[in-house]
Amino acid sequence: MERRPFFLVVIVTLFVAHPVGPVSAQRIGDTPVRPAPADKRIHVGEGTVNRVDVRAGQVNLTHAPIASLGWPGMTMDFVVSDREQLAALEPGQRVRFELHPIGNKYVISSIRPASSSP
Repeated sequence: MERRPFFLVVIVTLFVAHPVGPVSAQRIGDTPVRPAPADKRIHVGEGTVNRVDVRAGQVNLTHAPIASLGWPGMTMDFVVSDREQLAALEPGQRVRFELHPIGNKYVISSIRPASSSP
């Protein structure tokens, strides 16, 4: 009986069917996790400037809840896509800003003083 070739076919088949090492899809248990669809929306928020770091291109804000993202109000650092916008900001200033996704982060594409009128 020739068992060796059959045994090799079974081993190769199992190896191909169940690759060892990193795989491209993430899994939770036995369920594959698909990446979330790309978020193309622009999200609007309002908050108060705490700190401005022009060199890093960042602003630290305490912002109100952002309903379109499901975010509660919180304090966080944001990268600003156009550093020139940071020159006009001062700590304590109320601002209105627009966020857009880049990768898994949200970047401020526009930030300006909040006006009292809508």
